[in-house]
Amino acid sequence: MQDIASAIQIGAKAYLARQYKKIAIVGVVVLVLVSIAFSPLVGLGYLVGAALSVMIPAEQSLRINQESPGIPKIDDAPWPGFPADLTSIMTVVATQCKGTVLIFEKMFESRLFWVDKLISMGAQILLCDPHRAVVSGPSKLQGMPVSSPDIRAGMALLIAALCAKGESINQNVHQIDRGYERIDERLRRLGADIQRVDY
Repeated sequence: MQDIASAIQIGAKAYLARQYKKIAIVGVVVLVLVSIAFSPLVGLGYLVGAALSVMIPAEQSLRINQESPGIPKIDDAPWPGFPADLTSIMTVVATQCKGTVLIFEKMFESRLFWVDKLISMGAQILLCDPHRAVVSGPSKLQGMPVSSPDIRAGMALLIAALCAKGESINQNVHQIDRGYERIDERLRRLGADIQRVDY
């Protein structure tokens, strides 16, 4: 599981530090999720494909100006912008990165309502309003019982549990199952210490 956490951290650092930030992090997230679903080799193929695709149109510039004031921002937008469905996952990724980032959920209402669970795990997050959260990292997350409110937040909390020290119990897992079938088996094949418990 350290390999996945390392891949996420490396991708997140690339996201904050390099010119092609959207390709870097979307590529790593796609790599991790596809590797979970199929195999690491297929995930690597998707990563290369993402790097060569039109994720960033040629007419747009995504350079980070180190001289400019403010903090880096991850904000969702319609295609070809950053996908709104990955905002929750990026919030967890940001907790493991060095520095501060603004998560700005512009497209949907109340998609950040679940971050209190992440804060309880030890994340340093300031929820500004229903659409914006400032995440400072890296944070040492601690395992604890959490409940999955929906698919997106549920998967994000599962990733947080993989990054956390100690045992986490993710309840209401059927929410995750709606989008990630047999996720426990797939993560176990990658080396995660995870098991499904029926109550």
